[in-house]
Amino acid sequence: MPALPGMLAHPIPFPVKEPAMHPRPRISLCIPTCNRSRFLAQALQSAIREASAHPAGTVEVLVSDNASTDDTPELLARFRTAWPELRTFRNEANLGFDLNYLKCVEEARGEFVWVLGDDDVFLPQSVSKVLSEIEGGADVCLCLAEACDNDLNPLITLPWFLDADPPRVWRLEGREDRIAYFNACARNAGVFAFISVTIFRRDRFLSNRPSIQTAVRSGYVHLWGMMEFIRQPTRLHYIPEALVRNRMSDLHADSLAATDLYARLMNDLRVWCWVADLLLEDEELKDAFVRVVGRNHHSTILPGLRRNAGSEAEWQEAVPFLQRAGFSPLRIAATGLGFQYLQGQRQPPPALASGSLCLADLPLVARGARLTAVLALGGLQDLLAGAGLLAALRAQKGGDQVLVFCRPETADLLAGFQVIPVETQRYLSDESYRESLVAPLKDKPIDLLVNLNPQRGIEGDDLCAILHPPGAVAFHLPEQDQSQDLVQALNEAYTCLLPVADGMEGFRKTLGLPPSEPVLWPGKVALEQVQGFMAQFGWESATTMAILLDHPSIAEDPAFLVAFAQAQAAGWNFVGIGGRASQPLLAGLCDALDGRAINLAGMLNLAAMAALLQQCGAFIGGTQLLRDMAKACECVPFEA
Repeated sequence: MPALPGMLAHPIPFPVKEPAMHPRPRISLCIPTCNRSRFLAQALQSAIREASAHPAGTVEVLVSDNASTDDTPELLARFRTAWPELRTFRNEANLGFDLNYLKCVEEARGEFVWVLGDDDVFLPQSVSKVLSEIEGGADVCLCLAEACDNDLNPLITLPWFLDADPPRVWRLEGREDRIAYFNACARNAGVFAFISVTIFRRDRFLSNRPSIQTAVRSGYVHLWGMMEFIRQPTRLHYIPEALVRNRMSDLHADSLAATDLYARLMNDLRVWCWVADLLLEDEELKDAFVRVVGRNHHSTILPGLRRNAGSEAEWQEAVPFLQRAGFSPLRIAATGLGFQYLQGQRQPPPALASGSLCLADLPLVARGARLTAVLALGGLQDLLAGAGLLAALRAQKGGDQVLVFCRPETADLLAGFQVIPVETQRYLSDESYRESLVAPLKDKPIDLLVNLNPQRGIEGDDLCAILHPPGAVAFHLPEQDQSQDLVQALNEAYTCLLPVADGMEGFRKTLGLPPSEPVLWPGKVALEQVQGFMAQFGWESATTMAILLDHPSIAEDPAFLVAFAQAQAAGWNFVGIGGRASQPLLAGLCDALDGRAINLAGMLNLAAMAALLQQCGAFIGGTQLLRDMAKACECVPFEA
């Protein structure tokens, strides 16, 4: 593989200084820095606090200043005055990250080295926990980190492994052990690419100096050096708790703003392939290693590279690297195809039926769409199945940016949207009726079409075909006339807009949205009527339960009867809901409750039912359809 951009063709040997002849510290806390004085003070304070908690000579702290032009020298002088044991070094010229990192390791006197980013901090007792692992025979320790905002407020602690409970000790003795370890890693930190979470034996790291020099100015000299612990038998101890905090927000945003994202992502891919090709001995081992970077960027690297490639040639340059990182050719092709829809103003290629692509990047499409059209022609069941999507779109764009085609009986559930009631049978049989529905819309900027009816394909006479403008994306369940391999690849490459196992919360999470109001929105009149009804009885939502009796067999179900008895004993009030045929059965349940129950069977339309379910804290009974409706209205199943 050719040298990376910025790498030296003839690497400069880094200075070698053996430690002075005196007892070695057990561990060296090293901080390479450059122009970060505003954060360095906190990093140093945390390191000195940790060192001071141990007997003198056990833990040392050193800083290598890479020719900072801010007030870093003055800051370090103040720290040396307050804590004379602090060791500091200054490079007369900026050597770059790699050589400054190596200088820290070279100057360290400790048996083990822990290099900390200059904007990170050690958490209390972190060194004690690492020393305990060292005493237990570790060659390398790997801990977690709390990702924080610029004020060091914790945001998230990411896992380094796929398994929620990975082994605490990994014995990397041979090839199979290394393959298993790579396959277990979820993120780059698992293979030591994040400096602040890795603690290692100094002498082993430096045992192959000529090889380490090869990586100077790659930005990943630490990864190269740590491969010594992968290639030779090593005892790796995993510490499943955060021992450092690292700033991610402002600094990360600055980095992204200042760096071409395509070049940054490609650099990661190139470095991983380069390290694998030069340091690992066979294809299976290389593949397992390179796929770690694919998992690290599993949801960002494909769309990131495609959107930020400056040309088709740059995108094609990325493809072989993506394949090595574990992305299938179909998934890569699906990404390119989706990009053509979204950015290239392209109609579907002849090989695919018009509008037959089922999936796309939901956050990108939903946020970028000027107007979204949703087909909900299959009745209440399909509307309920898409309730999570509707909630996400409404919260993201506002209801006035979402146009819903639906049956007249469900239109009252969608207050706040632009609703076009559709007579389904007439729509299917009358072409002039279909054209009259969409004629006013042909000049509207509809960028996204969603079909919530999985039983109906997108046919030539469908609304999707009529509305489908260049650059738009149409979605439906892909059960006809296309390759199942392509369908699977699209499902992997993009986020599904249709019902998925985790329901409406999954859609909200996909868009990064907080929980919103109930996902069915009956009109203002229906809501006011139900709220007035509740106020008339003096009932609170938290203690009002819906009895869903839309089929007579429910009243004979022992589980239903037990739940009803438990709810009575707990003091709930009850509202009976069902069709007219349920009225006598509900009367038998409600009449005996003496003011704590009312029977509304046969009296409610869909809008009133949805409004009432939004005001009830829980429900019992119901067929699947009515239970789904209750859940969509954020009424929950009763549990004693």
